[in-house]
Amino acid sequence: MPITNLKIKNCKSLKDIKLSIDDVNCLIGKNGTGKSNIIEVIKYFYDNLDNIKVSNDLYDKNNPYSNYIEITITYNINQFLKISNKKSINSYLLDKNLHSIFKAINKLDKKYAKNNLINLTLKQYKNNVPEWSIDNYDDRVLIKNLFPIYFVDTRNLNLTNWEELWTIIGDLSRIKQEFIRKMSYKDIDDIISEICGKENHKTIKYIKNEFKQNDITINKFSFKEIFIHLLQLSIAGESFNYKEENLNYFSDGINSYNYLNIMVNLISKLSERKLKDPLIVLDEPEIGLHPSYIDDFVNNFSEKIKNIKILLSTHSPRLIRNIVRENFDYNMCHLSLEKNYTKINEMKKMSDNDDRIMYRLSEAEPSFYFSRCIVFVEGSTELELFSNRNLLDIFPNIKKVDFFEYADDVLYKIIHPNMQNFAVPYIILTDLDKVLTNNNGEDEFSFNHNEFVNPIKNNDIEDREKFYYGTKRKLYYLRKRIKKSRKEEFSFKKNWYYTKRNSNFESLKNSILEYCLYYNIFTVSTTIEGVLINRANYDVFYNWLKKQRIKKMDKQKLKEIYNFKNNVSYKVTVLRLIVNGKYDNLVKIISKKDIDENIDTSEAKKIYNYIYEIKFSENKKANGWITSFLNHFFSKYEKSERYVKQYFPELYSIINNIKKKLKMVE
Repeated sequence: MPITNLKIKNCKSLKDIKLSIDDVNCLIGKNGTGKSNIIEVIKYFYDNLDNIKVSNDLYDKNNPYSNYIEITITYNINQFLKISNKKSINSYLLDKNLHSIFKAINKLDKKYAKNNLINLTLKQYKNNVPEWSIDNYDDRVLIKNLFPIYFVDTRNLNLTNWEELWTIIGDLSRIKQEFIRKMSYKDIDDIISEICGKENHKTIKYIKNEFKQNDITINKFSFKEIFIHLLQLSIAGESFNYKEENLNYFSDGINSYNYLNIMVNLISKLSERKLKDPLIVLDEPEIGLHPSYIDDFVNNFSEKIKNIKILLSTHSPRLIRNIVRENFDYNMCHLSLEKNYTKINEMKKMSDNDDRIMYRLSEAEPSFYFSRCIVFVEGSTELELFSNRNLLDIFPNIKKVDFFEYADDVLYKIIHPNMQNFAVPYIILTDLDKVLTNNNGEDEFSFNHNEFVNPIKNNDIEDREKFYYGTKRKLYYLRKRIKKSRKEEFSFKKNWYYTKRNSNFESLKNSILEYCLYYNIFTVSTTIEGVLINRANYDVFYNWLKKQRIKKMDKQKLKEIYNFKNNVSYKVTVLRLIVNGKYDNLVKIISKKDIDENIDTSEAKKIYNYIYEIKFSENKKANGWITSFLNHFFSKYEKSERYVKQYFPELYSIINNIKKKLKMVE
């Protein structure tokens, strides 16, 4: 590994960051989180290695007392030392010019390296020139030549003029410098005279004299420039065409794709031919590329990765997907802002979590790495709810949230910020029965072992909480209280299984919610159906159901169901059951057999049979009833937060918690 680490202090939003460098390195995150700052800092470092190009634009503007910047790059010269110390003759040693380079590399090792690693630091105080930890100019130039970096900013790339490629081509040269030194200008004049004729030769002589008489001097070509011009003479030109057409003829996407591939191929060849370990820095290479070109580009550099290293910034989920699928030695870095400074999270390698991820990963999952906030939901019912136009009008912030259905454990692992180690606020919306399980259908409960949504059963969390102090210490005692409360006797109404208000079971549910919210989990009191059908709005729901959703032949049954008991808790319960909701005790009707076995009066059995019949006309959970009901509700009531809070209190609480998460990144 050539460049192994990058450390940056006090540069723009980069207060104090460290970045490990692997074969392929991706900087991902929202706009404005510092990706381009990192690339700018690396370029500034390299521009000043062999020249003085002072800029005061990199200083930390958040802190007026910060008066210096510091950039450190760590280089591993182990591979070069192995080559220089190799006893057997190899292609490098055949070139006598390289003997002096090997000697210089060994000097570098003795003077600056520790365990074959060289730390090179640029430190610059305001209004001063850079100071280097390695003062010797020639040593810095050698490091720059051994570890060249090629920068490509596709946003500012001239896609119809590929002149920059000649610089890379020039680096490929292994020109015989002794021959150039021995060759006199008279030799060149004789060649020109022979090719161009005596008249042209006189013209050239006149131009030279004119320059001389007017004290005009011409900077001499470097050996690299000589190679470039000789090559251009050899191929009879310097401008690039594609398929014998001018580059202007083609789209930006085609030109960008061709340029990037040629550049990668040339730099890969550079590593093969010369004593160099190159790094290519690409700023948003996906710009203008068709998705299939993104696939082909990643496939191309995957074949060259043994010769080159890549550092890129990207907003492309497809590019991320392809890099993960290629199973490179990659480093995915998620950037976010924390108090106006860049925070870097080095994400876990997906293959380290689950081999199945490699085969299930699509573009959709990496798109969540760029989210403002993620809300995990159980299914299509919740997705329908949070896409309702009325709610979006009242709570426009919901539009900033990405919702993910977490029924698939494999995909859940790909997207969960804690599991992948990236900094996007999230909340998991789950039914209470994913945390608390009813054991016998009545009043005995245990805790569900679902590792994703139940922190109460997470042993690692429990062990950590024992050492919490201050305000966090209450979590430890809250957990103990929940576990103790779970063993209490709970009273549910016979046949209908609703609980009294302010009961000990209600207290347990509230404690579970309070505890789980600390771990970004919102446990709804029953199910999402219970969120939408509650004591505040059951009569509105009944009238809507009667008028708009129930067939004529079922309306009498609905009326008998509703009026069977003059009790609010009863009415709320049966209406939930009709749309596949659950009892307060977290159980639901499964079949007619359950009705026969568990309901003890003929009158109640009759009502349940009616519910069962009507329920099965509403058997699909996401059949549009949520949209229809909410549209009906907001046609009767003003679209305002006040009415949502009044008639849907639990939904209002969920949305408020989502808004709190969004505020973390605003």
